[in-house]
Amino acid sequence: MNILSITALSSNDGFFSYPSGICLDTREKALYIADMYGSRICRLTRNGSRSALPNAIAGGDTLHKPLAVCIAADQTLYIADAGHNRLFRMSPCDSHWQPVKTVAYAFQLPGSIAVSPQGTLFAADFLKNRLVQIAPTGEAAILAEDETLILKPYGICLYQNKLFYTDTAHMRICAVDVKTGDVHSFPCKIENPIAITLDQTGNAYISEPKRIHYLDTQNNSLHRILDKEIWKERMRQYGIENRICHIGALCAGRIGELFFTDTIKGCIYRMTMEIR
Repeated sequence: MNILSITALSSNDGFFSYPSGICLDTREKALYIADMYGSRICRLTRNGSRSALPNAIAGGDTLHKPLAVCIAADQTLYIADAGHNRLFRMSPCDSHWQPVKTVAYAFQLPGSIAVSPQGTLFAADFLKNRLVQIAPTGEAAILAEDETLILKPYGICLYQNKLFYTDTAHMRICAVDVKTGDVHSFPCKIENPIAITLDQTGNAYISEPKRIHYLDTQNNSLHRILDKEIWKERMRQYGIENRICHIGALCAGRIGELFFTDTIKGCIYRMTMEIR
């Protein structure tokens, strides 16, 4: 694994306040950022242009601590809001966030969110130690809640029929089959896994506070891409101003392209790699 470039798309100039979630809109070639302490969702283009979406919720409230964001094929944005313990959505024609209907289920700190091409939502319920599936009708089902299989899940990513998640308290990466409910645990240990994303080939990138790993899901091999020492070298090489502090969110673009946030510093980065 060879790093080819690192670019700061947004530096710590105060625009972002704890960017804790990120997703890529491949159609518009833009990123959406869950700006947690800013209580808003922001849009960031590849050339660094930044803007904020309306943060009003239908009914008169506003967003409060959005933790994660994902985008559907129809351009609808979905977010997990930790302050409200709710999921919300906004289509391109909406001017307000709409609460996602969840029948007979209440979240307790939804940490991450994903959406299928059919519009089924998936969320990690961090404090309840659960993965939850929500049908377009609002009916909720528990995908995993056995504490031997899942404990303090934070990051999730849907790839085909499998929902990958960071089993943070167990220091590992797992995947649950959304059709059968079978859970597979990858035989590698990561001390503090936070976020996870998969590329187009089905391989995973996992963040820790100051590290990024690459997991070959076919061969079960784990490779470290980035740590604080490598970052120091790349700072000099690519003119990066800030030391890495807390890699709280990431998403994959094209093969060998990764976007990630430093939640503490409020920075957004694009990294390209040669995958051997």
